[in-house]
Amino acid sequence: MLTFIDFFAGIGGFRRGMELAGHKCIGFCEFDKFAAAGYTAMHLMTDEDRERLAALVNSDSQLCRQAGNGVTVPVIRAIAERMEI
Repeated sequence: MLTFIDFFAGIGGFRRGMELAGHKCIGFCEFDKFAAAGYTAMHLMTDEDRERLAALVNSDSQLCRQAGNGVTVPVIRAIAERMEI
């Protein structure tokens, strides 16, 4: 088994292949914030993290529906700020 660091990680395709081959990733490096967010969601988030995120998005979506479409952009912006995107 090899241990490796996933440089220029993108969304983690190399990591996935290496892990399927039995190797262990000990870290990653990615400059693009959107790719890093996707990488984190696919490889580092636990089921508990995903449930908390879904609850946050669902609660804000319900508020948006109650207030109407006029607040869609501010609500989406507020969600993004909470997620530090």
